[in-house]
Amino acid sequence: MNISLKNYTLRYLTLAFLIILALWTLLLGAYIYEEFYIDDHRLWEEVLDDDLLLNLAFALAALYVVLVVSMYVINLLLIQKLWKPFNLLLKQIQDYQVGSAHTFSPLKTQVIEFNVLQSNIQQMWQRNEALFHQQKEFTENASHELQTPLAITLNKVELLLEDSSFSEEQLIQLSQIKQSLMRMTQLNKSLLMISRIDNQQFKQTEKVSFKEVLNSILPDLQDLLEYKQLLLTVVQNSDFQVAMNRYLAEILLSNLLRNAIKYTPKQGSISIEMSHTHLSILNTPSSATPLNAQQIFRRFHKGTQDNTSTGLGLAIAQSIAQTSKLNLQYHFKQEKHCFTISK
Repeated sequence: MNISLKNYTLRYLTLAFLIILALWTLLLGAYIYEEFYIDDHRLWEEVLDDDLLLNLAFALAALYVVLVVSMYVINLLLIQKLWKPFNLLLKQIQDYQVGSAHTFSPLKTQVIEFNVLQSNIQQMWQRNEALFHQQKEFTENASHELQTPLAITLNKVELLLEDSSFSEEQLIQLSQIKQSLMRMTQLNKSLLMISRIDNQQFKQTEKVSFKEVLNSILPDLQDLLEYKQLLLTVVQNSDFQVAMNRYLAEILLSNLLRNAIKYTPKQGSISIEMSHTHLSILNTPSSATPLNAQQIFRRFHKGTQDNTSTGLGLAIAQSIAQTSKLNLQYHFKQEKHCFTISK
């Protein structure tokens, strides 16, 4: 039989109170019988004596104290039993992750309110899972349906650029079309990446060594460093290790390094400082003006440095940091731009 939480509590508290009251009534009656009655079961005139009244007062005080303590203990035990289903339900909610294989496990309880709460949570659980799979499916379909025609169009433009029958002006226009298509392709990839990160589609985590990630990324950036004649310095006091998705760690570090290379003037310098608590990337600026720390991580923020940028590189880095429970901050340090990743 189901019962409301209020009636459930009152029922057991009332029952506990009556049991304690009956028990102590018997004990008090036995005490009075022993102290005040004689063999002929009559009260002595000593009932009014100060010592007996004092003993009676002590007995009543002891009764009151034990009654209060007993009620507290019984109430505490009752609350633990009563709220056990709720605590188990709360534990499931805390452990829940969208898209995980973990399913909702219904609990058996006679409390009406807990059954209603459990039913609503189960419905919300199912809706979240359905929406997550719909978004995941849309992201995968969008990635395929958008990238394929863009790649085909880009290839056709490249073939046209090799055609010698076009005039120089036409080739310039084709080159501009190619640049726009490349930018659109990169923009599409970036938006899809942000969508996948926000939807928490990168579930697999491991202990990632940023020292290893850095060593795997640097060879791919060597040509860019040599082209701009940049001096790269790496200071590794210790390894920066974080439990996160390795693929996201590579994108995070790559985006920050590419951003530093792109906006460092020729013959400038980039330094990477690594310890067990943080990783910092510093680069010489093109001007001594600090960036707007409140704006640079916003999506599509480009500033005035590069109009060809998608404005999503740092936004992706910030999304990865937030998903991985890391702090990504910007400072203007030692007359250099400084991006720091910390635990």
